[in-house]
Amino acid sequence: MSVSHAPQPRSPGTAEAEPGDDQGEAALTELATLLAGVADPRKVRGIRHPVGAVLTIMVLAKLAGARNYRECADRAGEMPERLLELAGCRRRRGRYVPPSAGTMRRLASTIDADATDALVTAWLRRRLMSTPEAPTDAAPNGTDSAAGGVGDHPLAELVGLAIDGKTVRNSDQPNQPGSEIRLFSALLTAEKTVIAQVQVPEDTNEITQVPALLDPVDLTNVVVTADAAHAQHTTATYLTEQRGGHYVLTVKGNQPTLLTAITTKFPSTPAGSEHYETAMI
Repeated sequence: MSVSHAPQPRSPGTAEAEPGDDQGEAALTELATLLAGVADPRKVRGIRHPVGAVLTIMVLAKLAGARNYRECADRAGEMPERLLELAGCRRRRGRYVPPSAGTMRRLASTIDADATDALVTAWLRRRLMSTPEAPTDAAPNGTDSAAGGVGDHPLAELVGLAIDGKTVRNSDQPNQPGSEIRLFSALLTAEKTVIAQVQVPEDTNEITQVPALLDPVDLTNVVVTADAAHAQHTTATYLTEQRGGHYVLTVKGNQPTLLTAITTKFPSTPAGSEHYETAMI
């Protein structure tokens, strides 16, 4: 199913269906059903568009290139009625109508972002990492292996999972220095998809948030990669002894004792040789 914001011309007599429409409609229905599970913070009286419909339309608009709420509304206004119907939009005077920019803005700014993150990333884990033979028993350590654990990944024995934190641009509050939103995410390196994400509290940093980020993820057969900030004993212990995973952590000169202990384990390399620079990093 096409989700382009540009109207797609059809020749007279052309059937409405396109190759792959059934699959696309099923996926869109699944997405709308998922987002319908987001708690609606609005008062019941006066709601015209269900929460799932508004969020689904925003996702489609973003995929079509929208960069703000006004453009989301513009893209939504160009969508075929079938998309609006599948998203769950309301029907008015015989036509399905999309939500306005104001409705999108009000809802997006008041929903529970953390709960929505957890809902969406759990869905992505199920879609990307579950297999038809996945067991139904609960995984150890309270993880969601049965519903899409990384240990069930069909593509490789070891799965790369990169964790990193980023500051959201233009997210700071007026006259509140340091109030920017900081997100800490876990990304499947092969699929380039975030499967877990948490917001870092203002009074701490991402180092302390590793358990909060990875507790929902099955780390069986997973290699977690991270930058030098995470070269911590507590992090390594958590990943291996507590969760049964593996790690590749960057070590730099800010931990000279650890760096020296690691480099002395490698054979010496003559200066000027092919591997000299690599050996000294």
